[in-house]
Parts: sequence; structure tokens; C-alpha cells
Amino acid sequence: MEVTIYVSPKGSDEGEWSESNPVQTLFRAQNLIRNHPERQKNTIRIKLLGGIYNLKEPLHFSAVDSGTSNAPVIWDSNYEDPAIITVSQLAQFSWKEYDNERGIFVTPVSEPLRTCFSSGVTAVWMNNVKLNLARYPNFAGDYDYKGNGVSEDCLLPTRIQTWKNPQGGWIHGLSHHEWGSVHFKITGKKDETNLLLQQLPTINREANLHPKFRFVENVWEELDAPGEYYFDEDRMLLYLIPPNDNDKNIETLNQAKFRIASSTRIISIEGTQTEPVCNLKFMNINFRYTRSEEHTSELQSPNTI
Repeated sequence: MEVTIYVSPKGSDEGEWSESNPVQTLFRAQNLIRNHPERQKNTIRIKLLGGIYNLKEPLHFSAVDSGTSNAPVIWDSNYEDPAIITVSQLAQFSWKEYDNERGIFVTPVSEPLRTCFSSGVTAVWMNNVKLNLARYPNFAGDYDYKGNGVSEDCLLPTRIQTWKNPQGGWIHGLSHHEWGSVHFKITGKKDETNLLLQQLPTINREANLHPKFRFVENVWEELDAPGEYYFDEDRMLLYLIPPNDNDKNIETLNQAKFRIASSTRIISIEGTQTEPVCNLKFMNINFRYTRSEEHTSELQSPNTI
């Protein structure tokens, strides 16, 4: 016998978890599974009906969420109308024209969205189109870590000279070994042609930035292409060049729906050697709208480049 618990964004957590009266939240469904008398006796299927499940925090799984080989716990959705699970916030902004020549608009970032930007940058979508941080070289649409989207001249002294205040920017690239990536936050300028940097601990041994395969982002002077944005961490201001000419109308831009990622993960699964997580399955579910861990890891000691 298989037990099915139905969930829908349009349901109610007071519901009977039936198809006609589903519960609303994944957390409620998880609690129902954990306390269900048939868990680990019969298969339990959590059927997520189509729609967006917008979580305030990641959904955590541990050994108490496990099934057995004969009675797994299955989180499932319809392939034709899949559930979308995200940890993000929807927003509409009050944009103002900032630089007509460059096509730049600006908006303040207010609570509660400030928590999404707490580390300085985050991932942003406009009307379901992912935007790019202001960067050099510009995003080509078919990024290749050894081709399009990287450039050895992104850190030339002549380019750094053009950056008035690059604090809050980022440098990403391959390691000089070409087997991992390295990431630096720009904390300021030592002089006109040298940056102050803090490195993220993404590699478990010493690694230098590759001289060719690298790029820079969230630098004000590199805000120059449609679909790019720049975030001013100190003043909590968001600058944007809309992706399409039709979006450059203030009224249209203020009606646009933005989605701001507020987490690096949507679910987490943690078990131990003595209490493992097992026989837990996820099928036909879309996980969307997260931010990169590269922008949130704890920084190491300062460096100069």
C-alpha cells in the first residue's frame, strides 16, 4: 500500500492532505511524514502539485526523514506541470532614471530585501530573466571558463586605473593549476593600479589566480551592457541597465517583477555514519533561484594584486 500526501501552493496547512484538500507548505508535509504511522512500513509519496513553493529558509532533511529500501519516501511532482521550489523573494522597485546616456536606472533596496543583499551581491531575475552583475568581459550568453566570458586583460593596470572605487567588486577565475577556481573580494585600492583583495577559501591548498582565465564583476565602471546590474553595498542602491529597450520606460520598469535569491541552497540533507539519510527520493521537481556560495564564503586574509 502506498500513502500519498498532496501539497499545493493554493492549499491550506489545515487541509486533509488529499488531492482535493491539500496542505500548503513543504514543512507541514514533512512533519506529516515524520509522524506518519506507515513511515518505513509502506511507501510514502509527497505529491507536489504544480506551482511555486517559496520557502523562507531551506528545507532540512535528516535521518528522521528516511524511508527503507522497501518503503521509500518519495517527493514527487508532475513532469508536465512540475513544482518549483525556491528560497527567494519577489519584489517590485521604485526605479528612477539615473544616467540617460548609459541607460542606467537606480532604486533603493529596503527591508526585508536588505537581508538578501547582506553579503554584498546576490542573484537577481527580472520577469524570470536572469540578470548579470556588471562585469568585464561582458557575459556572452555561452560562458566558457576558458573562452567566452573570461579575459586576461581584466586586471591590466590601465583598466584598474579607470575604477574610481571598486570596493565590493569580485574577481573570479581558474587557479593557475586549472583544476579549481579561486575567488577574491575587492576591498579597495592600494594605489592607482593595485587592488586590495580578500580571498575566499574555496581550495584546500595554495592556489594563484590564472593569468588568462578570469573575470571581474560588480564594478561600477563595467556597468555597460543590457541586462547588467550593479549593487552599491554602502548605500544599498541597485543600478540596472534593463535587458530590453521596451523595459526602459519607467512605468514598465516599475511594474516588472523581480526575484531576489536569499539563500545558497534550497534543501539540505545531513546524516551521520550511525544515523544516515537513506531511501529518500526527489523526482520531477525544479529547484530554482539560488545565490552563489562564492559570494558568501568567509573571507581569508587580505592580498594585493
